Amino acid sequence: MISATIVGRLGQDPDMRETSHGTVCSVSVAADKGYGQNKQTTWVKLSAWRGLGDTLLKLTKGCRVAASGELYEDSWTDSNDVEHKRLKLDANKITVIDWPEHAGAKPPANAEPAPKKAAAKKPKPKYQVDPDMF
Repeated sequence: MISATIVGRLGQDPDMRETSHGTVCSVSVAADKGYGQNKQTTWVKLSAWRGLGDTLLKLTKGCRVAASGELYEDSWTDSNDVEHKRLKLDANKITVIDWPEHAGAKPPANAEPAPKKAAAKKPKPKYQVDPDMF
């Protein structure tokens, strides 16, 4: 098993479907590397099962997420004998990083928010300096 975490934006609204193994929610995630003319985008098909899928279904296109789980390559041959391959991630954890402005709503109450950075505390000086000394 290959464990991985990807960070990217949802390429479309998630899609829920029933399978013989249960309910699964799927969406493509665009993970970027670099910037400007050197920017490369890798698309990863994200799948979330059962309760995690219910949470993923509440997100919308453009949401930035971090997803962790099992990464693997899926391959198949279409009716024209053309072989296709794609990366897939079966998620066991999804964190919403930001919610796009165009979504017009706040993240769902049960979506796990990104951890907030702790506010930097100024260390208290050991000694007080008298400003009249200078």
